[in-house]
Amino acid sequence: MVKKILLTFFFLLFIFCVFQLFSHNYERTKGEKYYNNVKEQKVNLESESQETQADISSLMDLAKDIPDFRGYIQVSDTNISYPLVQSDDNDFYLNHLPNQQENSMGSIFIDYRNNPFHDFHTVIYGHNISQGGMFKDLEKFKQQTFFESQPTMSIETKEGIYYYELYAVYLADATKEEIPVSFHDSSSRKEYIDSVSSRALYKTDVSVTENDYFVSLCTCTYDFTEARIVVVYVLKS
Repeated sequence: MVKKILLTFFFLLFIFCVFQLFSHNYERTKGEKYYNNVKEQKVNLESESQETQADISSLMDLAKDIPDFRGYIQVSDTNISYPLVQSDDNDFYLNHLPNQQENSMGSIFIDYRNNPFHDFHTVIYGHNISQGGMFKDLEKFKQQTFFESQPTMSIETKEGIYYYELYAVYLADATKEEIPVSFHDSSSRKEYIDSVSSRALYKTDVSVTENDYFVSLCTCTYDFTEARIVVVYVLKS
């Protein structure tokens, strides 16, 4: 009798595990299909016209099915090419696609407290998908040779295109700190720059001041418990 109960238990556990694996793979495939379609649409729209005004118009075509659209991010020498969204919290887009369909891949999203790209420091989050995708390629910045190639970043918005230079990369401990988005004065902004500079794994020789505009890309990494990799860019002058 006990043997039958154990066999039944392990059979049900096996069925549950198979279902979970199937469900996860199905959801991931669905998410990848969505993002591949968005990227294809972006490429097609870009090929239609090289004129700035037409590009902005095309961006609006891309954004029409994305309620919280804030822009489109591309980082050279990586697979990072995604629409940017922003909600009224930092939870919703952890498990929702830009079209607001529930999916564990989530979105590339801007900190809800930011006035994107107008604040001194805009923070952008995304998952580190183990099989690749989203912000997985931020891991590359831990390699000195890759960092020293200084991949650039562009963010296309309704207002125009912002171009950024690489500044630094560092590791943060999510259990002890939160990446700052609010700064009260030039002193606090300078303190932030000094902090990034002092803890950087690598840093470029780009000259920065408290009057510049920074964007940080952040995702999980596995160097230690609750580790985050933060890649910092500065707006080109």
